[in-house]
Amino acid sequence: ASDKGLSSLSEVKVSLDKNTWTTANGTKEWNTELPKEKEEKEEKEGEGVVYAKAIDGAGNESAIVEKAFTFDKSRPSVTVTTKSGNPEWATGTNYTLEGTAEDSWLMSEDSPVTITQTRGTETVTLTGVKYDVVAKTWKVEGLPRKADNSTIASGEIETGTYVYTIVAKDKAGKTSEKKVTVQIDKDAPTVPEVISPNGNVRENAIAVKTYRFQGNTADIGSSATGVKQVEYKISESSTPETSGTTILASSGSWNFTQDFEEGKEGKKYLHIRSEDNAGNKSTWNTVEFDVDFSAPEVKV
Repeated sequence: ASDKGLSSLSEVKVSLDKNTWTTANGTKEWNTELPKEKEEKEEKEGEGVVYAKAIDGAGNESAIVEKAFTFDKSRPSVTVTTKSGNPEWATGTNYTLEGTAEDSWLMSEDSPVTITQTRGTETVTLTGVKYDVVAKTWKVEGLPRKADNSTIASGEIETGTYVYTIVAKDKAGKTSEKKVTVQIDKDAPTVPEVISPNGNVRENAIAVKTYRFQGNTADIGSSATGVKQVEYKISESSTPETSGTTILASSGSWNFTQDFEEGKEGKKYLHIRSEDNAGNKSTWNTVEFDVDFSAPEVKV
């Protein structure tokens, strides 16, 4: 503020409503903290107007000047809503990332969500990030990307780790970020090893009505994502069938019990395969076994 008259500046007053005025610190250069109520500081956000006027030693007041401002106390929130596991995300093909981003006031209009992809020392800022201002959701498709932002074809994706940094920005410029790791694993886990039954045929047939099957499987390699589950079926056919199978969660070792009905004994087959967290499946392992728990009959 300044005064061209004979009297020097006396004070500068500031207000939010032109009714209640607060004396600022200084005159030519001044500052102040506006007397907002606690509830306003904690709950009310948005746009406002601050008013100021200068007063000289003779009591003359300047015209009131005003300046628009934005009050935004909190950072936006950002989440990733796509599936998670161990690691956070595992796949062997192209994928999409999506989530939410919102603010207690308003999100940035030009770049509410920006996403970078990092693999090793190479980082690329992704194009084509979609943001729905009504649903407060974001989405980016066609991943992973090359350095020129083009999608890597599914058949050309190499095993490895991609790290995505999702940054949400509100209208006041405040930001929040979330990181998600995507592990590319294109190698199938090992064919499940069956420990029992093992050689249980003919005179070594399973002779109990309830039997415990057990074995092991593994997912190996530098980019292995770990075993997620095994899929099995017991049938009288030596050919594996994908219908009617049972899914059993497993990180390596597996076991289950099976009840056999009286009168339905004979030759049977266990078909079992494993699946890793990236969705890769091993080939089937088929084990033959016999069931015979009925006592023989003798007639004279």
